[in-house]
Amino acid sequence: DAPAALVGVNKTLTDALSAKSISAPAFVAKVVEAEGERKKNEVDGEKKEDKSPAESKPRKSLLVNRIILAARSSFFKTLFELDPNRKEFIVDNRTDFALFSAFIKYLYTDDIEPDLIEDTNAASFISIFSKFAPKHRERVAEELLITRPAIKSTMDVDLAFAVNSPLFSDIKFLVSHKPEEEPVVIYGHKAIICTRNDVFNTMLNTSPSASSASSTPPSSPESETAIKGIPPSAFLEVMRYIYTSDILPEAKENSDLLIEILQAAHRYGVKGLQNMLTDLISSSLNQENVIPLLVISDQLGLKKLLKSATAYLRSHLDALS
Repeated sequence: DAPAALVGVNKTLTDALSAKSISAPAFVAKVVEAEGERKKNEVDGEKKEDKSPAESKPRKSLLVNRIILAARSSFFKTLFELDPNRKEFIVDNRTDFALFSAFIKYLYTDDIEPDLIEDTNAASFISIFSKFAPKHRERVAEELLITRPAIKSTMDVDLAFAVNSPLFSDIKFLVSHKPEEEPVVIYGHKAIICTRNDVFNTMLNTSPSASSASSTPPSSPESETAIKGIPPSAFLEVMRYIYTSDILPEAKENSDLLIEILQAAHRYGVKGLQNMLTDLISSSLNQENVIPLLVISDQLGLKKLLKSATAYLRSHLDALS
């Protein structure tokens, strides 16, 4: 079988925390702490002059993936969209930088650092969310107080905004089903795709276009990858699942599309999607699709679907003969 998707318990983006190693340089930003008078001037965008001895003190910073923070926080989405070409953003968090780092990590993982947040700094930690990501504040507060919070993770819902979005996209998939068809462009983000799927991680980080995009930024920061032999609508749903762990409701009602998505999911090792589609297809077996599905499930080695199709065939032999 193809390798399974790299998805954590909470479908986190932990591997993307090493932002520089995944995204093209144009889509990585540096978030820098503000100290003393060295803060961004909100009027004209220029930095204030600080001639104090503290000027020589290095400021702590974090490399972040723009698309992930934009998806998880309206503050960062607005900040990055206002100046897409800016590389460094000074953020006045007014808290310990270790807490701010834990906040950033939460946006990637939906998990709180257990050894860092204590009763003495919990209020400061929550205040960071109040300023930079208020929609997560209630869940964080509940998680600090209750072992098993009732508020579910919004990671997948948040990432839905980035599906096929050109915003901070660093990879274009040129998708065509047949050679004579004009390719359809589907936008992607390596920080999400490569973290959640090791087939794409290998493909996008070993191809010539990917390597050139990750070393020296070309005139266009986006690299392009051709995807052949897959209907664009099916490939888009595979991408949607990688981002959100689900596909569109209308796709679930389209039996022909489900089979195309299943074949694409198998090709790229998206095991969770394969399991979902196997259940959906098994529940909609009929006299018209059972034979083709027997062939497909046998070719792809999908034992569960093969078993369901075989059982259906045996129980409906009279009708099929």
